[in-house]
Amino acid sequence: MLAASTLAYYLTIGNMGTDTASNVVVTDTLPSGVTFVGVEAAGWTCDHFNGAVHCDKSPLAIGANEQITVTVLAPNEGGIITNTAAVTASLIEASSTNNVASITTTVIAIADLGIIVDNNPAPVQIGQPVSFTIDVNNYGPSTARELTVALNVPVGQLADIIAAGAGWSCLYQPYTLLCTRPSLAANTPAPPIVVTVTPLVGDTIIEALATVSANTNEAHLQTTPHESFWARALRRVLTWRLASMMTATRWERGNPSLTLSG
Repeated sequence: MLAASTLAYYLTIGNMGTDTASNVVVTDTLPSGVTFVGVEAAGWTCDHFNGAVHCDKSPLAIGANEQITVTVLAPNEGGIITNTAAVTASLIEASSTNNVASITTTVIAIADLGIIVDNNPAPVQIGQPVSFTIDVNNYGPSTARELTVALNVPVGQLADIIAAGAGWSCLYQPYTLLCTRPSLAANTPAPPIVVTVTPLVGDTIIEALATVSANTNEAHLQTTPHESFWARALRRVLTWRLASMMTATRWERGNPSLTLSG
């Protein structure tokens, strides 16, 4: 089950006794962090308050087998959630051990990372430092953890490569610049990474690819080219092309079921 996706709980209420049940009340205590969407229960009166769904009906016939469907949105963060439902009635029961049921669901955190290279349009010269920024955003719904931004640098075309950004730890190793940070909350832009390089060649095309990844499942697979900046060197045009790319893991959605008997 993906974070923030739709989750349906199916509650089946039966009367296995020898008498008609009256004043039947079902209480479904929803897991913490879910968002209530709605409840469907033909012939029942239902409401939602204080994190629980309450449905009542009277009478419930002998041998009845009825269903209540509760729909929620899963939490924004990953983890294991538990839904517990209980049924009561105003009669003496032969057994109440089957009046409570629970189900657990594993919620998978998922983040939608984006990366943009903000190119510097000002002319630069060979041997003169130039700076640009790399901006990373997390469009959620979950916190992205263990982020890595990688900038692949072409061999022999750039020198004096340094980078810094608040909360980022950056290290250049031939021929890749790596910047990492522990986490990035959902719907939050990270502080920009400022990269400074010195062009070594002119009259050629310098291509560098910036990527972002995290130890959190990605929501989308996307490759997005970004605007180039132009650098003048020895009266010729030096073009630097930058692009960004994200990787993704796709997951299938599923719905658990919950059965109650009383």
